[in-house]
Amino acid sequence: ESDDPDDGDGEGKNKVELEGIVTAGACGAFTVKNVAVTTDATTVFKNGRCEEIAVGARVHVKATPTGIGTALATQVNIQRDADDNGKSGDRV
Repeated sequence: ESDDPDDGDGEGKNKVELEGIVTAGACGAFTVKNVAVTTDATTVFKNGRCEEIAVGARVHVKATPTGIGTALATQVNIQRDADDNGKSGDRV
């Protein structure tokens, strides 16, 4: 039990969102906007697979900070092109 009023939606001060180009690394550990992002077995990948993350890929990351300039991704959305803002995988 927690007194955190933000408990319901999982978005609170202990979350970070990054959107940009992967500048280093690949699946498992990569850098976006000078933040070293790691993934683990619980990370959810949308619009692609972890193996598609490489330098030059555009991603939108929801993560939990793990230190100064580091974060553990809870969700990674691989964005296909700038026009659809990564939503191409969400169309019905």
